[in-house]
Amino acid sequence: MPSTLPNRIDRVAMFAAARWMGDHPQTVIAAHALLTGRCQAWIAGEAENPRALLIRTNWVPTEPYGFGRDAGALTDLLLSIDGWTCVNVGGALIETMPDELRRRTGREVRQFGDLYSVMLRMEQRFDHPSVRLLTRDDVDLLADAAPPVGPHDRKTAGMILREGICAAALIDGRIVSRVHAFPTLPRHAELGAATLKAYRGRGLNTACASLVVQELLSRKITPVWSTGEDNAPSQRVAAKLGFVRTTARVYLSLI
Repeated sequence: MPSTLPNRIDRVAMFAAARWMGDHPQTVIAAHALLTGRCQAWIAGEAENPRALLIRTNWVPTEPYGFGRDAGALTDLLLSIDGWTCVNVGGALIETMPDELRRRTGREVRQFGDLYSVMLRMEQRFDHPSVRLLTRDDVDLLADAAPPVGPHDRKTAGMILREGICAAALIDGRIVSRVHAFPTLPRHAELGAATLKAYRGRGLNTACASLVVQELLSRKITPVWSTGEDNAPSQRVAAKLGFVRTTARVYLSLI
C-alpha cells in the first residue's frame, strides 16, 4: 500500500512542500491538504524544490494532484500507488505527462480541462431573501442537507464552518443551495457550489456566491472558481459574478 512507500513524506516535509508550492489559485486545494495533513504525499527530490510531488487528498483520494518539472519522476510516483482514476497536473506537465504515461503504460491518455478563474473586485452584488451566511451554530443544518448540497457528515460540515465561509439558501427550513469558501489559504480561497435540482435556475447559487465573495474580499482574500471544461452552468455563474479566467490544469486518465 502507499503508506509503505519510501517516497512518502511526513508532516515536516509537507509544510516545506506547501511553501515551495506557494499560495496561488491553482494550488489552494493541494497546499491546504499539505498544511493540514489531510492527505498522503510522495516526492522525488527535496521538499524545498521537488522534481515531482504527488498529493492524494483525503476527500478525493482517487484524483491526486501532481506538481513539479519531471514527468518521468511523477509517473514513477503515480504508478507506485493504487486506487487512482486520474491525475491533475498543470504547467509544463500538461505537455510532458501524457506522453510519459502512454510510454510507461502502453495506453492512450484522455485529457479533461480544469479551469480556474478569480475575482479581484466585485462589480455587482446579487441578493436573495432566502440566502444568508451560515455560522458554526448551523453545523447540523448543513450536515443534514441533501446531497450534493450537504456533506451528510457533521465533522466535515463543522470543518467547513469553522475554517471557511458558507452561504446558503434556506427554503422551508432546509438548505437547497450553498456556496462555501473551503479550503482556504491566506491569499486565496476555493469556492464550491451546489444546488438541488428542483431549485436550479432561480438565482440562488449566484446569490450565495455573491455573499461569500463579498466576505472574502472584505478580508483581502481572492476568491477562486474552478470548474470542469464541460460544466457550462458553473462557468455561466462565474461569468455573471465577474470572475476572470486566469489559468488551467488538466485531468489525465488512462483509456
